[in-house]
Amino acid sequence: SVAVAGSTLAVAAESAQARRVTLGVRPADLRLGEGGLAATVERIEDLGDSALVNLRAGDTPLKLKTDRIPAVDEGDLVYVAFEPAAAHLFDATTGQRLA
Repeated sequence: SVAVAGSTLAVAAESAQARRVTLGVRPADLRLGEGGLAATVERIEDLGDSALVNLRAGDTPLKLKTDRIPAVDEGDLVYVAFEPAAAHLFDATTGQRLA
């Protein structure tokens, strides 16, 4: 698991020791749900065949891509989650991807 903006999120990767990492998740792998990382909806972009939802979790901007416009409004507090296997971890210092 990794800690992000005060939330602990499950990831598929493990490390023998605690370390600082950068978490990467593709916009199409994020989903709105009942729990996860608290974020504020900043903007919803209707792209016709999909929608981009611009979010902010603390100081961190996020983008969520979905095939339909979600039933949320700008300014709403939502929760963002992802499947643990969708997480990509990188060394916070070197930027090198961790296995």
